[in-house]
Amino acid sequence: MRWLSYLGARYGVALVLALLIGGLVLTVKIAAPEAAPSAVGPDTGSAQPAPVNTDPHQEGNDLEPSRSPAPPSISPGAVLPEVVAKSFAQAWLRHTGVTGDQWRAGMRPYATPDLLEKLKDTDPVQVPAERMTGEPSPGVYSGASFVEFRLAVDSGTLSLRLVADRGQWRVDTIDWERTR
Repeated sequence: MRWLSYLGARYGVALVLALLIGGLVLTVKIAAPEAAPSAVGPDTGSAQPAPVNTDPHQEGNDLEPSRSPAPPSISPGAVLPEVVAKSFAQAWLRHTGVTGDQWRAGMRPYATPDLLEKLKDTDPVQVPAERMTGEPSPGVYSGASFVEFRLAVDSGTLSLRLVADRGQWRVDTIDWERTR
């Protein structure tokens, strides 16, 4: 290490740090598995790149490979999520002339137990709408185990998040936005 004295203390420390960092980076590169596995072609064994969405006008385009999330685990013959969303909204809108328990009982077949628990102290008179004015449309957000639907009502928009609950679609979250 006598040769380090020719470099000076500053340069010697900088060289040692650079060698340590370089060694660490090299070790991580060698030891870490490939972050994004590629598909292997059937005959050639060559790597096939995943399809890339390059349409700049398409919503959500970030020039990353387009991969759909895995579908949730739903029982065969389960009711479609848009039907559950519409049925829940109809039950949610049936709020006049009923008790809180009757109102929640109408939503029970379409809601998760967590949502019903959150609504346990809600007075149905507080529902800010009277009728649907449109059909359910897919919302902005969806994932591997949930989907969102938006429904136009006479006073705004009702957003419902549905989750896969014991093999069936159930509403788990409600949001309402007043029309301006």
